[in-house]
Amino acid sequence: MSSRARFLGLYFAAWVPVAVLYSFLIYAQSRDRSLSGAIIGGGESVLFAALLGLGVWAITRRLAERPRPLSALIGVHILLGIAYSALWSGLIVLSIALFAPPAILTAFLEYALGWELLTGLLIYGMVAGIAQAVAVGARLRRERDAASRAEALRARAELSALRAQMNPHFLFNTLHSISALVRTDPRAVEDALERLALLLRRLLDVNRAGADQIVLAEEWEIVRDQLELEKLRFGDRLRVVTDLESDALECRIPIFTLQPLVENAVRHGVAAQTKPCTVRVSARVVGDVLEIDVHDDGAGADPKAVQSAKGLGLHAIRQRLLALYGDRAGVHVETSPGRGFLVRVTLPAVTAPMVTTAERASSAPVSV
Repeated sequence: MSSRARFLGLYFAAWVPVAVLYSFLIYAQSRDRSLSGAIIGGGESVLFAALLGLGVWAITRRLAERPRPLSALIGVHILLGIAYSALWSGLIVLSIALFAPPAILTAFLEYALGWELLTGLLIYGMVAGIAQAVAVGARLRRERDAASRAEALRARAELSALRAQMNPHFLFNTLHSISALVRTDPRAVEDALERLALLLRRLLDVNRAGADQIVLAEEWEIVRDQLELEKLRFGDRLRVVTDLESDALECRIPIFTLQPLVENAVRHGVAAQTKPCTVRVSARVVGDVLEIDVHDDGAGADPKAVQSAKGLGLHAIRQRLLALYGDRAGVHVETSPGRGFLVRVTLPAVTAPMVTTAERASSAPVSV
């Protein structure tokens, strides 16, 4: 059944109780009319109202397509209501004049026409009010859906930018650190190159798969390799402590959620000072919520400066979580000068099975 046919079916079905009530009123007020005559008269009158109401519905939906000044909208509906009531009452008078005895027409004009005009205004208000509510609700849903799609597209664009910027930034620092070990520790260079190759392969799989989500355990493998390579640069200045619960590692997260947090901890915590810095990474499931914490005991920052910062990492994570989960997810930041930096990400804990990025990348088409 088409949407138009479904609407018409529901529309005319809604008028049936009105026809029953109207027929009852006609029968109760008329001493000379039979029950069957009252039913025919009531059904005919309500049919006229319903058919004219289709025009009211269409006009009201068109008027509600965009916001309009309330005074102008009320004025238009007053005029339309008067026209509707007059036309409906005119059709009823014409029907009585053609098919009923003259005495009934005289009685109707003398006693019922005024009430009929008033009833027409009330019926117009009922139809127009329902149509207005339906139309405004549909418009608001369209606007909300459009805003959600725009937000998702912006988050996806920021994700692409994050993917693009990570590789060159990290690769330069890693190759520089490896080059410093070539003469002094060839074995360490070999191990570092193997780890770098594994990391780049994982990143290649992620980019080729083009997925928006990843299992936390997979992203942690990327982050762990990155931290091991960062130790070539910082040595004992970088200390890593982890507390990753097994059920948390099985949860899905938007891809590149953990990696930018750890990268920020290294960049602003470890690299910004000469003394050792500890980066703590933890993840747990609390109820139906996944909590991911990344904390460093570095120099910290002014909370107001962090809130107004336009950095891509935290901003992209916030926008993506908002687009995907609404108020069910969030990013909480705690920091102050000299007291380190803590970022806590919360999102729904989803552990449904999913294909790994390596498997997905192997089945993805390759551009040549």
